[in-house]
Amino acid sequence: RMKRAVDASGHAIYITDTDGTIEYVNPAFEAITGYTADEAVGETPTILKSGVMDEAYYESLWETLTAGDIWDEEVINRRKSGERYTAHQTIAPIRKNGVISAFVAIQTDVTDRVELEERLSVVNRILRHDIRSAVSVIRGNAELAMNARQDLSAVLDTILSEANRLRRLGENARYLER
Repeated sequence: RMKRAVDASGHAIYITDTDGTIEYVNPAFEAITGYTADEAVGETPTILKSGVMDEAYYESLWETLTAGDIWDEEVINRRKSGERYTAHQTIAPIRKNGVISAFVAIQTDVTDRVELEERLSVVNRILRHDIRSAVSVIRGNAELAMNARQDLSAVLDTILSEANRLRRLGENARYLER
């Protein structure tokens, strides 16, 4: 029953011995990484190494695990195809009679979420820039209006136009948030 549950979990799960040699992978591991069980078993998780994470990351990971603690972080890995993916990964020691006898890793592919966050960050920067620009135009025109001795219709049109643009930016931000 436990094996069926792990196989059906939808998260990539693999088990290694204490040296890091993969002993088991579930079907989600195969689907996410592109490596079959036959290709992964007997290898180490370095088959997933993308080259993006520095060695200090892996040293910290192993120090944490061999100390008996759980590792829970995002990692940028590489599929068999060479494509990179971001995974939220939890690795825990498995103990037998109080001694670490293996490790279990659970990965969730969060690539889509990370890419969406990056795109939203860019949109956020653009919106902030547009808002600052519109406020500067409004402020400058309001100062002109305060000091003006002539017809203010052109200055007031500019202020009204920028205020309307700010309103639209706010509506766009609300739409993106939804």
